[in-house]
Amino acid sequence: QDLVAHVANGVTLVRNMWGQPTLLDLRARVAAGEVLGPTIITAGPIVDGDPPVWDGSDVAASPDDGRRIVAEQKAAGYDFIKVYNRVPADALEAIVEEARAQEIPVAGHVPDAVPLERALELGFATVEHLTGFTRSTRAEGGPSAEGRATLTTARALVNGEVQWSDVYDPARLAEVARVVAQSGTFQVPTLIVSKRIRTSRRQAVELMQRPGVRFMSPAALASWNPDTDFRLRGHSDEDLETMQILFEEDLRRVAALHEAGVPILAGTDAPNPHVLHGYSIHEELALLHKAGLSNFEALVAATRAPAEFLGTPDAFGTVQVGRRADLVVASGNPLEDLSALASPIGVVLRGDWHPREELDAALEQVAAAYATPSDWFAGLDMPSPAVDSVTTAQYDFDFNGAVIGAVRTASGPLADTARAVAAQAVFAAGDRVINDCSLRYRTDGSLASARCVLTDSRGEHRFDVAVAAGNVVLTGTDPQGDAIAAEIPADGNPLVILGTMASGLGAIATRFGSLGVGESATVTVITLDTQSGDLRLVPEAWSVERAPDNNGHIVLRGSATGAVGNYTVEIESDGAVLTHAVLRYQMGVMTIAR
Repeated sequence: QDLVAHVANGVTLVRNMWGQPTLLDLRARVAAGEVLGPTIITAGPIVDGDPPVWDGSDVAASPDDGRRIVAEQKAAGYDFIKVYNRVPADALEAIVEEARAQEIPVAGHVPDAVPLERALELGFATVEHLTGFTRSTRAEGGPSAEGRATLTTARALVNGEVQWSDVYDPARLAEVARVVAQSGTFQVPTLIVSKRIRTSRRQAVELMQRPGVRFMSPAALASWNPDTDFRLRGHSDEDLETMQILFEEDLRRVAALHEAGVPILAGTDAPNPHVLHGYSIHEELALLHKAGLSNFEALVAATRAPAEFLGTPDAFGTVQVGRRADLVVASGNPLEDLSALASPIGVVLRGDWHPREELDAALEQVAAAYATPSDWFAGLDMPSPAVDSVTTAQYDFDFNGAVIGAVRTASGPLADTARAVAAQAVFAAGDRVINDCSLRYRTDGSLASARCVLTDSRGEHRFDVAVAAGNVVLTGTDPQGDAIAAEIPADGNPLVILGTMASGLGAIATRFGSLGVGESATVTVITLDTQSGDLRLVPEAWSVERAPDNNGHIVLRGSATGAVGNYTVEIESDGAVLTHAVLRYQMGVMTIAR
């Protein structure tokens, strides 16, 4: 659904900086005309060091890691490699060497382990967000403006205790801009994310009234809370607003780069806090203009320059016979006023005409898809387990205060196993995602078998899961009817949690409810990864401790480490079913409440 807002705002191509297998599928569906969206150029998962900044990154802790990841991402079909802050210097060298051999570009952040100049020497295709400039342009002996020292420096600037020339050296900036120009590396300043990332809570009230907010997913909007964003936690509104002064230097950097003749690309880094899909490209163009680019030059950064950067200047980016028909039709002249592009009369996307009325209707469909339904389970039949007595439960899924889904369960005892459960989960992610599972649990809470149907924008995945002969085995068919299979060792009697989650967390409570208060245990929990194209079984290491009861309910607290990163969990059960659970992730809190 994010793609619709791009097209409605005249964006006909996007370069995605953090991909996954589902993005490859989406890219193909857009190209085939099955989904309304801009042409997609995508990286694979972020490549970072150990530990990575972002959970879910590919970790290159060594040169061998780096070479392997590049080969894997190239084989998977990604368009370029995105590197991040903590990649070690030796791993970065190996990544670039392997990427050159694989003929795939490297782009992204300048890692902390190397200076900007070394990234340019290595041949980065782009540098994002002006990373590396802070270190390379710092005034000799001046205060730092990185890490936790950022607030201190900002306060000193606001209070007049230091001047900008005490922090950054204009002569060094001019020299760095000259070196960047000689390197041929394109710069993607993403000024809008630099301007918005430190939005205070009181400033957010007005920003949340912008028209484009209606077309952002509830989960994305909920992630913009500075109290739950790991990058912003602990900062007051005064802190956040004080640090906004540092944005002034970003404008000066873009001005210096432009004066030196560095090629600049327009990008937004949506959906970072208060950066909107589609709509924020117009904010970015205005900021590029504020930094010294003429209206024409700002337009070049969003049209001709991207085509040149991708090595396809004859394919698109200019209005000429033989070019791909990606056109924005505006009612005013953007050379006089860039805002004329903000509400196009229509868009020609890969040769197809989409008038304003059609684009507005598509946007309203997005808003409707993101609306919280009055009945999550409308039109769905709930399967019931074949047991004599049934206990039912229904739960809301809440992320940072926004309800994004619901689950209902029906369970009861069986003679040959401890319990049978039917569970149905529904999530509103723009496309309705439905997970139906019939599960059988043993007396210790471990999964004996499951039969599930996962329905998302791709169609139906039908699969069975069984634990036998020392392995957890998944077999089934994908939406095209092709066979899918996955298998993982079941060492140590692991627990298996499928997409319904409430039943799986209830099984955790069954397994460890007999612990004494203060006692702890560890267990391998196997979860289902649905973001990797084919379904994939992923192990997580859990540590669980029994906490004091809450009104007679069993309470367990624990932590989990797995492929998606680290999180903590608190589970409460009445002994029969889950009553409440809280999972704290990097970007917020998921609550499951009965």
